[in-house]
Amino acid sequence: MKQKFSFLLAGLLIFMSCLTAGCSISGSNNRKNQPGPASQKEDFGQPKEQAMGRYREETIAFPVPARSIFDIEKEGDTVRILLEQKPGNFCCCKSQDAGATWQQESWDTSWLPEHYRVVSACFAPENTIFVSFGKISEDPLDEQHATGAYEYIRLKETPEGLQTEPFSPELPKPREEYLKAGYGLRNMVCSEDGTLTGILQLGSGETQTSQIMNFNSDNGVINWKRDTGNAELKLQENILYLNEYDGTIKILDSANGSDLSETVLPSGTRFLNLMDSEPENQKFYYCNETGIYSSDHTMSLTELLVDGNLSSFSDITSTLRYFCQMDETIFLVFLETTDSDGLKLLRYQYDPDLPTQPEHELKIYSLYSNYNLQRLVSDFHSTHPNVLVTYEAGMESSGTKSESDAISILNTEIMAGKGPDVLFLNGLPWNSYARQDILLDLNSLAFMQENQVIRNLFTSFEKEGRQYAVPVCFSIPILAGEESRISQVDSPEDLLEMVRETDALPPLEAENFLPYTFSIFWQNIQKEDGSISEEEVKKLLQCSKELNDLLAPEDQDPWAPFLSVRPEEEGLPAYDPSWSNVNVWNILYGNTAASTGYLGSVKDFTAISDHIPGQAPGWKTFPAHVFTSLLAGINGKSPQTDLAGEFLEFILSEEEQMRFIDGSLPVFPAFPVHEKVWQTMAAEPAPEKLEEYEQIFRKMGGTFHWPSSEEFDRLEQQISELDTPAMEDALVLAAITEKGRMYLSGGRSLEETVNEIIQTLELYLAESGISE
Repeated sequence: MKQKFSFLLAGLLIFMSCLTAGCSISGSNNRKNQPGPASQKEDFGQPKEQAMGRYREETIAFPVPARSIFDIEKEGDTVRILLEQKPGNFCCCKSQDAGATWQQESWDTSWLPEHYRVVSACFAPENTIFVSFGKISEDPLDEQHATGAYEYIRLKETPEGLQTEPFSPELPKPREEYLKAGYGLRNMVCSEDGTLTGILQLGSGETQTSQIMNFNSDNGVINWKRDTGNAELKLQENILYLNEYDGTIKILDSANGSDLSETVLPSGTRFLNLMDSEPENQKFYYCNETGIYSSDHTMSLTELLVDGNLSSFSDITSTLRYFCQMDETIFLVFLETTDSDGLKLLRYQYDPDLPTQPEHELKIYSLYSNYNLQRLVSDFHSTHPNVLVTYEAGMESSGTKSESDAISILNTEIMAGKGPDVLFLNGLPWNSYARQDILLDLNSLAFMQENQVIRNLFTSFEKEGRQYAVPVCFSIPILAGEESRISQVDSPEDLLEMVRETDALPPLEAENFLPYTFSIFWQNIQKEDGSISEEEVKKLLQCSKELNDLLAPEDQDPWAPFLSVRPEEEGLPAYDPSWSNVNVWNILYGNTAASTGYLGSVKDFTAISDHIPGQAPGWKTFPAHVFTSLLAGINGKSPQTDLAGEFLEFILSEEEQMRFIDGSLPVFPAFPVHEKVWQTMAAEPAPEKLEEYEQIFRKMGGTFHWPSSEEFDRLEQQISELDTPAMEDALVLAAITEKGRMYLSGGRSLEETVNEIIQTLELYLAESGISE
C-alpha cells in the first residue's frame, strides 16, 4: 500500500510541477543562489505575473566527432571525457567551465597498436587511467569489434606527458570459442580506494554468461567476483551501481560485491549511461525522451527539471546516449543523430530570466506520421527556443480508428477555431479546404516573392491566383528497368504486356500498386466536370487484378520478397507515398527486371546507368507531368499565422532544404524544391563522396561515373514539365483500396466493384465540394 501511495504522490508532484513551474527549480538549489520562479499574483483584478525560470538549451561544439564515451570525470566546473572517435582512435577532452567550451588534450597514443581499438577505459585516482583494448576483427560483417584476448595498460598523467605501465588482471584462461567475440574486461570502473572493477563476458549469443570481477589495481589480483548476465556498471563517488536490465538498480558493496540495497529503474530509462547521482544527498538524476528528472534514492519522489517537449533530445530522429549532471543547474546530454558523424552535445543551464513556458505556441498537424517532417519540426524548435512546437499525427491520436475519424476530428477543431496552425495536407481534402477559404493565401511569403523555388511545382497548387499550399520536397513516379523493356510502356496496359513478356526474372516490383496507380493516374479517372470515368476505373482494376494474379508468389517461392504487386495490407495507411518508392537496387542486383514507384533520391538516380557490364538500365516518368510532394498550408483561422509563415519560410530556406541532399533524411528520400539546393545536388560531389558510390559498384563487379550534364538535363526537363499533383485524398484512396481488395482476392465481381467505387466517390466528392 505504501508503494502505491508513493507512486501516486510522485505523479501528483510531477503534475503540479508541470502546471506551476514547467521545468523550473527552486532558488535554494540554484547554482548561484538566484531567486526561484516568480509566483503568480493571486489578487483578484490584478494581472498575473509570468512565471520565470527555465533551463536554456545550447548546442555545444565538441572538438572531435565522438562516437563512444568510456568514462566521465567531474571535479567542480572541470569535466573530462575519455572517448573514441572511430575504431583505432582514443582521446580525452576537457572542459573547465562546466561543459560550455571544450579542448582535446594532447595525448600520445602510440601505445595503441595499429588495427586495435579500445574496449573500455576509466579514470582512476592519482591521475591514472586504465584501458583495455583488442585487435579489430577482419570480418567486414563484425562491425570492427575487438576480438581475441584483450590487452591492458595503465596510463599515468605527469607534467612530462603520459607514461605507460603494463597491467595484467588475473583472469581465467579463455576457451577458444570465447576469443572470436572478444575476451576481457569491459565497462571498467575504478573506485577511490584504487580497486578496479569490470565485467568479463564469456561467450556470445544465447550461451553468453558474465562475471563482475574486482581487482587490486597494483598487482591485478582478484579481490572478489560475482556471476551476472547481461549487465552494466556505474561508479559514482565510490558507490557501485549494477543494472542487470530487470527493472532495478542494485547498489553493491565495492569491498566484496555483495548487495547493499536496490531501487527501481526510472520509467523510460534503461541504461546507467543516462543516469547520474549525488550519493551524499541520496538523489538521482536521469534523462529520457520526456525530460530530465531528479528523484530521491527510492525513485518515488520525482521532479521534472527539463521538459522534453521543450528540448531537442525528444526529437524522434535522435537517440540519447550519455547524460551528465554537473549540479542541479547544469546538465550535459549527448545524442546520436542521423545528420552527424559524432555525438551531438546539448547543454542545459538554468536561467531565472527565461519564462517558465515559451512565449508562443505553434501547432503542426499531419494525417500520417512523417519522419522527414519530424526532422524539420525538430530543427525549427531547436532554433526557436521561445516557441513551444507541438506536432500531432492524426492517425496516431487516441480514439482514432480510421482516416475518416481523424479528418472528422480535425475538421471539427478547425471550425471551432481550435485547429492546428500549420497543416501538412497529404491525405487531407486540401481542395475542399481551399474552396472553403480554410487555407491562407501564401503568395506574400518571402520564398514566393524571391523566386527561390522550382516555380512550376508551386503553381500546381494555385487556384484563382491564390497559393493555398506549398510543396516542401517532391518525388516523381517512374518506371525503371532495362531500356529496351520499358521504352514502349506508357500506360498500365502497356505495363501488363511487359510483365507478360518477361520470363527470366521476376518481372516487376511495385509496392502498393492498387492505391499508387489510382493516385498517379487520377487525371484520367476524374473528368473535367468532376464525374468519375467508369471505363478508366474498370481498366485500372482489371490491370491490377491481372498483375496481381501473374505476380502472386507461390508457397515457398524464393522470389516472394520481390513479387510485391498486392492490395493494401490491413492496418497500414490507406495510402502513403513513402511506401511506394521505386527500388532501383533490386534491378541492379538482378533480383527483378523492373520497378515502378517514386524517385526522390539522387543516389538512386545516379545508379540508373551503365555501371555494370551487361546491364543497360533506364528510366522514364510513368506517367509524365505527375508528382507527389510533402504539402504544407496554413490554417487561415489560426491566431498564429505570422509564426506559421515563419515556419514555412524556415523549412523552405536554403539551409534547411539541404536536409534533403545531405544524407540526414535517408529513410524516405525526396528531392528539394529550392533551386540552389537542386543545383548543389546535381553538381559532381567531392572525390571522397564519389568513393562511396564506387565501392558499391565495385562489389557488384562494375564501375561508377557521375551522370553527365545531359542526363541531369533530361531529369530537369521532366521536372520543369510537372504540373499535376498526384491525388492523395485518404478517404478516396481508402474507398478504392477497401473495395478493390475484395475484387483482387476474388470475393467480388468487377462490375460490382466498379459500381460501388463510383457511387462512393461521387457522393464523397459532391459533399466535399471537390467535384464542383
